[in-house]
Amino acid sequence: IVTDHHEINSGNPPAYAVINPKREDNKFPYKYLAGVGTAFMLIYALFDRLGRKEELYKYLDIVAIGTVADIVPLLEENRIFTKFGMERLNKSNWLGINMLIKKLFEDYQVKKFNTYDIGFIIAPIFNAAGRLEDAKRAVELFIEKDHRVCTQIINELLNNNSERKESQEMILERAIFKIETEKLFENSVLVVAEEGFHHGVIGIVASKILDRYYKPTIIMEI
Repeated sequence: IVTDHHEINSGNPPAYAVINPKREDNKFPYKYLAGVGTAFMLIYALFDRLGRKEELYKYLDIVAIGTVADIVPLLEENRIFTKFGMERLNKSNWLGINMLIKKLFEDYQVKKFNTYDIGFIIAPIFNAAGRLEDAKRAVELFIEKDHRVCTQIINELLNNNSERKESQEMILERAIFKIETEKLFENSVLVVAEEGFHHGVIGIVASKILDRYYKPTIIMEI
């Protein structure tokens, strides 16, 4: 069974079932679920069939993190997932999330979490793992039950995020320097390519260059 939420450009893979809200033959009315929201709806259907729907609430904090991180419209089901998921962040069933929240927010017990907290503080820590090393470490944190292992994973994720920020700033500075010194800003499209531009963060850099010069931007790793 494959769940996906991307545009369908070349048909569906040969699977038992392919669940994607963007399928034209889909009866589900809302097409803009995040990847995590699509997977959650599959779980919802299974738990509903088993008469265990009340157990689903424990997953909503993970669904909220993924929904905000995926930058999908916070409307319809996405809004519901995010609202109820954020309410669970300071009382999560998942040890790893609990420990991470305590480390990031001093007032976690009384804090009312919002989309900024997820989008700019929590989600980048998980994203950095996939950008620099192995995204599976983030998944391991969600399901780990040992405090010591959770501490180790959290430290790894925080270190990855620091490395991601440093790499991103270095590439951004080098890109701006090249654009200014070579007067690339006079071109209709900005294209900057160098060795050592880490492929995991050049997309973020491109968006920052776009915000600065208001021109289509391509950043490439040689």
